[in-house]
Amino acid sequence: GRINIGGAVLEQQTALATTLPNVIADRGSRPRLAGLIGSELLARYTVTIDYARRVLILNSLGFRPPSTAFALPLGYAISRDGLSHPSITIELDGVSGQFVIDTGASGQVFVSERFERTHQPFAASGKTLRFLSPGGIGGRTNIQMGFGKRLRLGPVTLSPPVIAASTDAGGARFSSSEGILGNT
Repeated sequence: GRINIGGAVLEQQTALATTLPNVIADRGSRPRLAGLIGSELLARYTVTIDYARRVLILNSLGFRPPSTAFALPLGYAISRDGLSHPSITIELDGVSGQFVIDTGASGQVFVSERFERTHQPFAASGKTLRFLSPGGIGGRTNIQMGFGKRLRLGPVTLSPPVIAASTDAGGARFSSSEGILGNT
């Protein structure tokens, strides 16, 4: 019926009950992760993530960001299970596309099978590393990782970005996304 997050209140939210994989829920000496909060929070609040202070700030209506900040239009990508996930447009090696925002993902850009096949982001460096990842919500997956040339996020450019892709058939898919942007 009601979810309280600090001073924020979410009423009558749809919730999914599932067992989180240990790779996500186990946080060492800290209490296990109890769950995940999705796009409904981003739809209602201007959210600031302060990684240095390890704080999530839910800004009230009328919030004005500092002059050094920039805004990006937020979209929603639909996963194959019909759930919506917040996404933004980024440019990876000169190719623009919608990428799901996953602040819990590690620091790389995870490209979809379609993006990898069509644009071949690993061709630039020619060197990749392949390994079995403990995975995330979807479980274990075989990963190919390497460097791209350039990632543009609004006015910010990261070079070279770390890019990853699943080499497993049938990995995580979003019908309207080119991949996942981690906490880069």
